[in-house]
Amino acid sequence: MLVNRTDSMTKMNLSEYYADKPPGYFTEAKQQVVDLIDGNNHRILELGCAEGHTSALLKSLGKAREVHGVELVPEIAERARSRLDSVITGDLETMTFPFEAGSFDYVVATEVLEHLRDPWALLRRLAPLLQPDGCVVASSPNMRHVRVLWNLVVRGEWRYERSGPLDRTHLRFFTKRSFARLFEESGYAVDAMRPVFLRKAARINRLLINQSEEFLAYQYFCKAHVNHPAGST
Repeated sequence: MLVNRTDSMTKMNLSEYYADKPPGYFTEAKQQVVDLIDGNNHRILELGCAEGHTSALLKSLGKAREVHGVELVPEIAERARSRLDSVITGDLETMTFPFEAGSFDYVVATEVLEHLRDPWALLRRLAPLLQPDGCVVASSPNMRHVRVLWNLVVRGEWRYERSGPLDRTHLRFFTKRSFARLFEESGYAVDAMRPVFLRKAARINRLLINQSEEFLAYQYFCKAHVNHPAGST
């Protein structure tokens, strides 16, 4: 199934697959990113920057002094240029990054890695772009969420949608554990894994003393740093 979907995507412009996204898909500013970035005045690269609202928030709060973005969809990238210092239009898996080694304190990739054929390779390519103490902040839907499991186990459904955990443009699927493993297998050490809850799920999770977090979390945000060998920095 993965091969067929990947092959079909290569036969047309990838950006066309994002043309029917619902309102808000490209305009949300992610407060969770702000919460995971320590200190201020950073130089940041945002992958899948959409219209640049998260980057604009980081700059307005002083978390970033400079933000550069990469966006697949040309018309969306054009809207982001008024908010970021520069925006490159292109496919993350095939492009060459025009940045020097150690250019960034943080790389941000919210709801990006699950869209890629080989997110492991991308994370390895990003490592040299980071400062020695730099970090990646990324997010992905939680495929252990109760709604996904209910539809799969009880209803026998695995139906792709315009957005959400079963977004039709997703090629990879992660749980909390496998998302952390993605970073570890790519040469990073995980600093934090933070759940995001929808509606009443956060209250239910507190009542259950966090025992059902992995079934109630809609997505996870991961913060990870490059796992440098001892004595290499």
